[in-house]
Amino acid sequence: MDGNIALGQRIATSGDPQNAIPACLSCHGTNASDKFPRLNGLSRTYITRQLSLFKAGVRDQTAYGAVMATVARRLNREQMDAAAAYFASTATTPAAGGGQ
Repeated sequence: MDGNIALGQRIATSGDPQNAIPACLSCHGTNASDKFPRLNGLSRTYITRQLSLFKAGVRDQTAYGAVMATVARRLNREQMDAAAAYFASTATTPAAGGGQ
């Protein structure tokens, strides 16, 4: 597995506890909803752009957006890119903790 994809899988499934970053799939996994949409199969560019908008405070007008903005600000660029690469590489229905 590509190192970038492997880092993305770790962020998606385990987060980064040292930096208070929860696993993406804890909200965006099998119990995804309108508030927490699934990320699997979305384009890398789209995911990176959305994370960048949250990080910049553009998409934090709701309570859910504020939480996502906080998480995005804790991600470094490598983690953002890796998580986006991982989700872009996955099928649309892997279970939380699953994937490729």
